[in-house]
Amino acid sequence: MRTLWKSLSRFTFMLAIASMIAGIVLNLTAPSATYAFGTGNQPDLYKQVSSSSEESTSSEESSSSEESSSSEAPGGSECDETNPDCKKLEDPGNSGSYSGEDITTVVFKAGSAEFEVTVPGPGEHACNGPYCIEVGTDGSINWYIDCADYSPSECKDISHIQFWSTPGEDPEWYPFCRFVGDGVWVSDLTQDLSSLALQDIYPVPDTGCPSTPKYTYCQLQFDGSYVLVTDSLIPPGPNDPEPIEGACPDPLPRYTYCQLQQDGVTYQLIEDSLIPPGPDDVEPIEGACPGPMTYDYCSYQSDGSYLIVLDSTTPPGSMDISPIPASGVCEPYTYCQWDGETELFTFITSWDPMNTLGGDVDDDGGNCPQPLTYCQWDAESELFTFVTTWTPMSASDVEDEAGLCPQPLTYCQWDGETELFTFVTTWTAMTENDVEDEEGACPEPITYCLWDEGTNTYSLVTAYNPILGERDRYPAQNNMCDPLEIEFFCTDDPANPSGWTITNRNDFEINYVWYIDGSDAGGIGTIAAHYYQSFKTPYYPGVIRVYVDRELQATIPPQMCYYDDEESSSSSERTFTPGNPVTGPQPMVNPTPPAIGGGPLIPVTGFDESFNLRSGSLFVNIGLGLFGLSLVFTSMGQFGRKEDE
Repeated sequence: MRTLWKSLSRFTFMLAIASMIAGIVLNLTAPSATYAFGTGNQPDLYKQVSSSSEESTSSEESSSSEESSSSEAPGGSECDETNPDCKKLEDPGNSGSYSGEDITTVVFKAGSAEFEVTVPGPGEHACNGPYCIEVGTDGSINWYIDCADYSPSECKDISHIQFWSTPGEDPEWYPFCRFVGDGVWVSDLTQDLSSLALQDIYPVPDTGCPSTPKYTYCQLQFDGSYVLVTDSLIPPGPNDPEPIEGACPDPLPRYTYCQLQQDGVTYQLIEDSLIPPGPDDVEPIEGACPGPMTYDYCSYQSDGSYLIVLDSTTPPGSMDISPIPASGVCEPYTYCQWDGETELFTFITSWDPMNTLGGDVDDDGGNCPQPLTYCQWDAESELFTFVTTWTPMSASDVEDEAGLCPQPLTYCQWDGETELFTFVTTWTAMTENDVEDEEGACPEPITYCLWDEGTNTYSLVTAYNPILGERDRYPAQNNMCDPLEIEFFCTDDPANPSGWTITNRNDFEINYVWYIDGSDAGGIGTIAAHYYQSFKTPYYPGVIRVYVDRELQATIPPQMCYYDDEESSSSSERTFTPGNPVTGPQPMVNPTPPAIGGGPLIPVTGFDESFNLRSGSLFVNIGLGLFGLSLVFTSMGQFGRKEDE
């Protein structure tokens, strides 16, 4: 019997040690489940992903494939007998030499793969894999295989070699117009523009090569007759007309007249002249020219006066006035001349007569008409503008005061509907509610928190020059009058025993953020005015904090909710007993508040919640129990030994 107790004790002790080690390992290696609040229409609240990492292994498949064989050059051309840019050698051997012009690329075919090598300069070598070329000083290409660093499967015999050369560029031809004589050019091509003649044309005009036309016209002769000219390369002159039905016109007429000479007085008889008479020339009278020409004008004297001169053979000078004014007096005209640009009259003294069609008028003793000046009303802008105009005043216009016009009033006008002041510019006089503005600035209302004794709540109000009561106060930066309230209560959910109620006693909607110290639990939400919201979480030992606009509004320390086991027909049944539950404030607007925590906490790691949170501790507790049981078995073994003795 004593041996049995001793065996049971050892077995239980070893099982206890194994269970506790398993529990410790599970606690250390178990992924930490992070929960996120799931709500129906509310935004996700601080949803986070588990920090656990999963090891994933993937096997990389390696496949070796030989390069596909091709008989094409890098540009895509086939290397055959029809391609002048490529030379192909079949079975050339693993070494040899080749001479060609302008070879730029060598392609080796070995097995099913091709190896392209760019030809280096003279005296240099280049390789692609084991396949190499070396260029001699004479330009010859020597090929060979260097298999020192390659396996037999990588170093195969050469089946053929392709020698590629760069295609030569065709010489460029330039079209031009070559001069062939007699005013004719023909189209031609050249490779050397420097060989063009002086008469050649390059580039070719858009209209093609020119061809000098030949002209047919009647050429005017010195005697006034015309001569027919045909197929001439010289174009006609300005006095050479075209023939009419192959005939030239009659000779030009000849003129006989008395030409005024340069002295401006005498005339000379001109007969049978091709040049027509000028404006000062006259017809001869009975074949004779008239006597000297005479002039009538006002002659300028040295004292500044003028003297009337009649029938003078001396023409007027630059200071003389010609003709004599219509008044018969050698005095300048005085009148008011109209200026169309400035729209003003100017008093002038001039030898030029008055232009009544142009707007000139007689002066009134040296005084000219002046425009009107007054304050003109503008119906669109509702303002007076000082104007200078010839238009008479209307009923809306007013007289100006030394160039100054009436100005509208500016003040702060009271709006009874919005209960706000507005800066206005108007012709309407101020009322008793209006006030003077201070450089365009009007009084601004003040927002403060008004305490309502009946409802024991604050209201956010706006007023001018308010007198705050004992409990009235100015709001915080976020315009909150009453900070948020938070209360704790125990739920009937063992997985989420901690319940929270946040109350908004302000008369406006609040957006808030909450989280619990030392945990990943947290979220955001919106509470309507005079309303509250409730939600539940697992138990966390940290303090819950509520923020609005980054300002702390409420905190509350954690509390523990207890669940009691009661005897029943089933030993697995458990009943929940709330510990001092708080119902929270009643809603002040709607009877049913929309809780932001509409759904349970959801683990986002993908592991079973009970396994993550309790399996490690369970094994540790089982190990402790088995350890105690092993002590019992040891005691029983000791007790049995004493009885045996």
